[in-house]
Amino acid sequence: MTIKSSYEWVKDSAEFESLSKQWLEAEYLAIDTEFERTRSFYPVLALVQIYDGKKVYLIDPQLIDCPDVFRQLCLDERVVKIFHSGKEDFEVLRYSWQCDFRSLFDTQIANAFLSGELSTGYAALVKQYSDVILDKQETRSNWLQRPLSEAQIHYAIDDVLYLPGLYQDLNQSLQDKSFNSYFSKECYELCTNDVRQYQDQEYRSVSEAWMLNEEQLGLFRQLHLWRYNTAVREDIPVGHIFRDPQLVRIALYQPESKAELSNIGNIHPRSIRRYWQNIVEQVKKHKHAPKKESTILNPRDISELNKVSADWLKIVKGKAESVGISENLLLSRRLIKKLAYSFLANEPAPAAWQGWRKELLAAELN
Repeated sequence: MTIKSSYEWVKDSAEFESLSKQWLEAEYLAIDTEFERTRSFYPVLALVQIYDGKKVYLIDPQLIDCPDVFRQLCLDERVVKIFHSGKEDFEVLRYSWQCDFRSLFDTQIANAFLSGELSTGYAALVKQYSDVILDKQETRSNWLQRPLSEAQIHYAIDDVLYLPGLYQDLNQSLQDKSFNSYFSKECYELCTNDVRQYQDQEYRSVSEAWMLNEEQLGLFRQLHLWRYNTAVREDIPVGHIFRDPQLVRIALYQPESKAELSNIGNIHPRSIRRYWQNIVEQVKKHKHAPKKESTILNPRDISELNKVSADWLKIVKGKAESVGISENLLLSRRLIKKLAYSFLANEPAPAAWQGWRKELLAAELN
């Protein structure tokens, strides 16, 4: 059933503060954001939509500041904050407005616990529960432009308008499930983890890295971390520095001059011009480092990896079945292999190996 609601633009900081005080008495708030990040490392907040069950508020961050009372509201456990796939929303609100969250209900995660489908989109979930077809054509439009088009405004309103209904239906289905407490822990961990903090294991996710030997892989990890720190410092996307396959080739050929870097090929001249000295410095630093610090076992070279991964997969399947959730939600095959690799190579575990997953599985996997 299609829902209709009035909406109001909030373009004044005092009005936003007044509304936030009112919302402290609300049962829930449905929240969504629009942002742009094509030219920056950190997302640029363009719009915040809030629906309190009576009216949709479109808050313009280009014109107002975030009041302290709204930050207090985000942490207030009496008010449920409803998101759909809220990971990037938390990131942009934390970076732009220094907001942290408690008492979160993520409808995508709730559906994953109930159905086993991990990445169901908002429009698909609305269609499933409300038989309403949402127009998603404005997803990648320019949200920093002003004024927004009518199509953008309707899109923004729809993005929060159906969240309370989804929350009520999904929450009711979760109440009598044995895994409801794990769902609550997942939501808590989602909004408390720093999604942009560099994890030492990130370099392992690059598919082309399999071709590197131990010495080259050590350099690749070093370059991967250097690129991240550079992106943070300059606030640009990591791909604007060097893309993953380019870093792999740099680790493979280990250039020690601007000319050698240029000869690798398929690297933008701007990147060469701007970062060649950094690359040469990283290569030389790697070559002069003690062997223990500059080499890393490649997963392909660990003979026990496949066996340990297979054994752990059986354990994960059994535990997921006993809890009543999808094995991929508990630990995907890819994550199991990463975890097994970190165990066998004596490296830090993946970031996901914490919280309720670790509580459930640590004893048996150990």
